[in-house]
Amino acid sequence: MVPDEEIIEEDTVVTCINVETGVDTKAEVISSEELSGQNIKVVLRDGVLGQAHKIETKIHTTLDNVLEQELILYIRRNPVDQDRFEKQPSEEYSIGNNFADELEPGDSIVSHSTLATKEADGSDATATVIKGDGLADTQVHLHVGVFSSFDGEYHLLEMRVVTAMGYKYAKQVTMITKER
Repeated sequence: MVPDEEIIEEDTVVTCINVETGVDTKAEVISSEELSGQNIKVVLRDGVLGQAHKIETKIHTTLDNVLEQELILYIRRNPVDQDRFEKQPSEEYSIGNNFADELEPGDSIVSHSTLATKEADGSDATATVIKGDGLADTQVHLHVGVFSSFDGEYHLLEMRVVTAMGYKYAKQVTMITKER
């Protein structure tokens, strides 16, 4: 775009499609879109581990140009950055996660949820692995109970919190079940 050219807001289209299924996933993946002069900002909401989404933008400008951009968003985690812990199959206990470094000064956790995904097949294992819905024992710390599981299983535990200021944070931990 040239310096005086701007985006026409009412003619802008942002789409998001699951690459594998072709289903429209905009409501699940994109939180908001914002136009400002020559820029379009797409804020991501969430995604399912292992999925890929095609995000396309099509804009019209004040100089009657049509510009299109396409990108592929992969929802995955980086194992190097991942926290991990091992437990024996019969063990049931609570694990903790501290969100103090993420929260703004004076902010606190007001709601939370925990999801568990079996890494072997990507299936939802929340009901079989997570005990209860977690307990925020302080304003910045979340405890989650874990059930017994089978030897050799890996589960990705994702703890999500919403703060009084409206921010959303998530931390992931890999639980490895191993007979010692």
